[in-house]
Amino acid sequence: MGATLMALTSVLLSAAIAAMISSKYTVKNPIFIDNTTITTYGAHGDFTLSLKYVTLLLVFLFAFACHALSIRFINRFNHLIIFINTHSADSSAIVECMADLLERGFAFNIHRVRKGVAEMSGVDAGEVRVVVSPYRICPLGAHIDHQGGTVAAMTINKGILLGFVPSGDGQGIIGFICGSDDLDSSGLSSSAAVGISYLLALESANKLTMTPTENIELDRVIENEYLGVRNGILDQSAILLSSHGCLTRMNCKGILQPDQARRAEHYFSENRRVIEGLNAWASGDLQEFGRLISASGLSSIQNYECGCEPLIQLYEVLMKAPGVLGARFSGAGFRGCCIAFVDADLVTDATTFVKHEYQKLQPKLSSQLKNGMAVLICEAGDSAHII
Repeated sequence: MGATLMALTSVLLSAAIAAMISSKYTVKNPIFIDNTTITTYGAHGDFTLSLKYVTLLLVFLFAFACHALSIRFINRFNHLIIFINTHSADSSAIVECMADLLERGFAFNIHRVRKGVAEMSGVDAGEVRVVVSPYRICPLGAHIDHQGGTVAAMTINKGILLGFVPSGDGQGIIGFICGSDDLDSSGLSSSAAVGISYLLALESANKLTMTPTENIELDRVIENEYLGVRNGILDQSAILLSSHGCLTRMNCKGILQPDQARRAEHYFSENRRVIEGLNAWASGDLQEFGRLISASGLSSIQNYECGCEPLIQLYEVLMKAPGVLGARFSGAGFRGCCIAFVDADLVTDATTFVKHEYQKLQPKLSSQLKNGMAVLICEAGDSAHII
């Protein structure tokens, strides 16, 4: 997009300069026909000349607007998220139920959500409120949030929609919930997104004011004590604190007691990568940011010893794909997906390469993926909010 606008700017400027040069005089030389002097105006007359200069000014203003837009879009990049159904036999029943809920095919569509709640509750669709609770990715900071490290996270423009109206008793809600259409949300903290959506809806229905910090702790209780997921507060914090286009830094204070030298190496090196990554992001150095992401992925595999064979193979394929600036697991790495930061101009090439190469490595698993959903292109999202 940015390259196109820059090219358009150059063309417009060139056309404007050409128009100015061609309008350097006002009246053509007289023509004599049968002793009659005919002075030709038309394209080079006073009125047309004035019109050309006005047009020239407008062209320059439009070119400047295009240039301003190109600056806004030139540094944007896409994320490739590659999904794998590596469900292990010992997955908890609750997590499986959550996955089933997200795979029912509801479209990520606010109008449909409002309509669904209106039909259930008998109220006008305009009275229905909707919680937008996004999924999160963690480019840097693998497995160090629960060890008191510093992590970097952001939300994406996919996630949970929960439409609701207060119930008749004034305490609960009548609601309709759905996830992004045709999206396996493994590795994207879907359970945290669901929990936060219900918290925000219930608080709104009961006119309660809770801080993000309070909701982070409440959702931690939901995850740890109700769902039985032994995780930290990274997922909830990213969902509630992220801003569009920004990389969120979180310092998860705690005490490190490494059992092995390699895991200690991952801990300290990953903390360092997060700090370096934040600096690279702030300076617009996406090449360095991508390199750090890839280094994080490799350290997760070699030093922290996490990941399953299908995801490790996918990571290795991504590292060879055209346009990939960096890649790593999204989440713990034992199931779910990988993320890749990709040059926007090479997204199609990268997608084709990954699908083709991964098919050769995992033909059976690849055949189980939903058609067209093995690779998902998305952008950075915003924090959870009610609209």
